[in-house]
Amino acid sequence: MELFVEVGLPLAIPSLYYRVPLRLQGKVEVGKGVVVGLRGRRRWGVVLSLSSTPPPGLTREDIKEVEGMEEGPPVVTPRGVELLRWAASHYLTTLGLVVKAALPPGIASRRRTILEITPRGEEALRRLGEGGQREVLQALKRRPLSLKTLEARFPPALLENLLKEGLIAPKGPSGGEPFVELTHPLKGALSPEESRLVTFLEGRGEIPLRELKKRFKGVKKAVDRLSARGVLTIWERDLPLSLPLVEIGPSQPIRRLTPWQESALRRLRQGLREGGGAYLLFGVTGSGKTEVYLRAVEETLARGKGALILVPEISLTPQLFTRFRQRIRGEVALLHSAMTRRERYEQWRLVASGRARVVIGARSALFAPVKDLGLIVVDEEHDPSYKQSEGFRYNARDLALVKGRLEGATVILGSATPSIESFHNAIKGKLSLLDLPKRVDDRPLPPVQVVDMRGQRGVLSGPLKDALKENFSRGGQAILFLNRRGFAPFLICRDCGTPLRCRHCSVTLTYHASSESLRCHYCGYSLKAPQLCPNCGGRRLVGLGFGTERVAAEVSQLLPTARVVRMDSDTVSTRRDYERVLRGLAEGEIDVLVGTQMVVKGHDFPRITLVGVVSADTALNLPD
Repeated sequence: MELFVEVGLPLAIPSLYYRVPLRLQGKVEVGKGVVVGLRGRRRWGVVLSLSSTPPPGLTREDIKEVEGMEEGPPVVTPRGVELLRWAASHYLTTLGLVVKAALPPGIASRRRTILEITPRGEEALRRLGEGGQREVLQALKRRPLSLKTLEARFPPALLENLLKEGLIAPKGPSGGEPFVELTHPLKGALSPEESRLVTFLEGRGEIPLRELKKRFKGVKKAVDRLSARGVLTIWERDLPLSLPLVEIGPSQPIRRLTPWQESALRRLRQGLREGGGAYLLFGVTGSGKTEVYLRAVEETLARGKGALILVPEISLTPQLFTRFRQRIRGEVALLHSAMTRRERYEQWRLVASGRARVVIGARSALFAPVKDLGLIVVDEEHDPSYKQSEGFRYNARDLALVKGRLEGATVILGSATPSIESFHNAIKGKLSLLDLPKRVDDRPLPPVQVVDMRGQRGVLSGPLKDALKENFSRGGQAILFLNRRGFAPFLICRDCGTPLRCRHCSVTLTYHASSESLRCHYCGYSLKAPQLCPNCGGRRLVGLGFGTERVAAEVSQLLPTARVVRMDSDTVSTRRDYERVLRGLAEGEIDVLVGTQMVVKGHDFPRITLVGVVSADTALNLPD
């Protein structure tokens, strides 16, 4: 019987069709990772559908064979494939771009082809006499090897025959760590850098490639060249599946629920029992929405289902992850773009294997293959960060509702300030409205003072300066929010009035005082801040307006002994950066935190006693 598969490749192209060889029939299924040929290169893709007949207009001979299949569970669930198709159709994009966005980069990026012996190859090894086939199989029985390493030692035609017979197969992306080992320590005809590398590897055995990258600049090209000549062997060692190493700390006491929380949970439990349903949890700040999420997740797990919790900003994940792990130990995975490729792939495998039943992450975590999904939570559903603005453009909140419908899962959209669309849908009955109108323990909402800046001079208003001084003298912590990076939004010449603009985008370049540079926050173009005007040669270049960098500088001038820290994408780029700043805030090592929207995303820090919004009406001039 013939079998054909539709394969989604992480490229800006539609899905392609391939023929399944006899050795893989019975193993291939929807959602599995496969290795296929495309334009002379081996590519990794995901199976989207199976068929016993070729697609219309193509014959069997027109279609290439699948070259290999990844072992282990499918990386996308069948319902997940439905979501990919719906998203491609709804957002008018190619299925390939959706696949690329949906899968972690450890899977979707093009990787070195690693070959391994198959069970059929192990049987053949026991029968084969001396010869090339036996040598290849023996080498791969010891450990999987890269195609480059094998091609340096054996004829390509021999390897091709072994692949066709199913005795060896591409391993597919493993998420393992590449290792390098010296095979033949040749001394002659080596470049100086290759010679240094060979000398270093002599007598050292296996060395992780990342260690070589630290020691030798540009070592990757030298390793590839030496591997192609058979001097080095490259292979991968699988990583153990493990949960993220995050400080969990002691469990917080479980509070007694308020009547409003009890009412919301009663209705949610009914939805979880029946399966499906979408809810808008409208709760004021401090009303206990997170506790409702936790109880709903516990109820979901008790029913043997999985849960997915989305947050708008990466900076929110460590705190929420810690809180969930305190209550649900050993079952929570973490997924966001500030993690390394290896960490994200490892977490994805944990979810696909069913070991992690709860996933917490930013918008890309929406596509995680949670088994038997029963609950999706979208915290701060109004937040614009749920909108992906590059590549495949989508709104994770809207896709979460579609995913819930496809999976038969309950969806909770939570917010203290719901989006107009969600609130309208709740009024119309498309979403069930759950109200949390009061804070826990009936605590009053903090007083708010609006300052008219027309009578003020400088970046910080007089009342805000006074409040900062008083708060600091009492030992309190403060957060200042301004959704604009840099020192000044633009640099202008006082002589000719010309602002300095990006050569690619025609928008003004932002001045960054710490690096004395001008940067475009759209395309990333940057240059050293000039001393003279490029237009007229004038020397009177001044920065107008202000960003987080200038606000932090003014606070440091106002409070010379205060510990002032900036938190924006210029200063915080990795998961460890986020955790370092948030830990410092939680442990009282920061007096004033100045930052963009990542500092005001639902953090819970009891020592924060003052919040200032600098230039609050700036957001009125920005699009939705």
